[in-house]
Amino acid sequence: MNAVIDIAALAEQLRRVTVEVTDAGELLGSGVLWPEGFVVTNAHVVRRPEVTLRLVDGRCVHARVLARDSDADLALLGVPGTGLPSASVAESESIRIGSFVAAVGHPLGVRGALATGIVCAVGPIDRRVPLVDTGGPAPGAW
Repeated sequence: MNAVIDIAALAEQLRRVTVEVTDAGELLGSGVLWPEGFVVTNAHVVRRPEVTLRLVDGRCVHARVLARDSDADLALLGVPGTGLPSASVAESESIRIGSFVAAVGHPLGVRGALATGIVCAVGPIDRRVPLVDTGGPAPGAW
């Protein structure tokens, strides 16, 4: 199979559904607009009940923390009535070893940074092994 991926177009598409999570103007992390009216982010990013989201076009909207799971390091934010686009998510059955994956975030204040990779394993995660976004163990994290 000779599939060609336009990575620049993919990055732009991902940036449209990725937000900066801020509090009092300080960048805390990133989140994904999904599903419509919601943002999924990391629990360690949101420590207060409300945050501000900066959209790719520079607009800012307020969001409320609706759910937070520190063990899974996930949080769900509500952004009702904004009509914002939302990410499309692949069916879990279509993800397999060797699948191409991409993510956009704002690490250390670098806006819209793109990371790509290949799925190297599918299955339950042992939470005792710290992982980094590339899917490998974090050096020195033990």
